[in-house]
Amino acid sequence: MSDGRREQVGVAPQSPEAATISFGGGATSCTVGSLSDGGASLEVGSPIGILDPIVLELKAFAAHAE
Repeated sequence: MSDGRREQVGVAPQSPEAATISFGGGATSCTVGSLSDGGASLEVGSPIGILDPIVLELKAFAAHAE
C-alpha cells in the first residue's frame, strides 16, 4: 500500500564520474557520486566561492554529444 510519498532512488555510476560545475562566470572540477531526480551527490575540493545557480556538465555525456 502506498502512503503517497514519492520515493527517490539514487543511481550510482559504475565509478565516480568526472564533471564540471559552472557558476557566475567561474568553473571548477568535481566528481559525481550519484544522481537522482532530486539532485546529485558531488565532491569538490572546496565549496567556497561556488554560487547558486550552477550548471553541472557531465564529461561522459559531453563526449557522447559531440
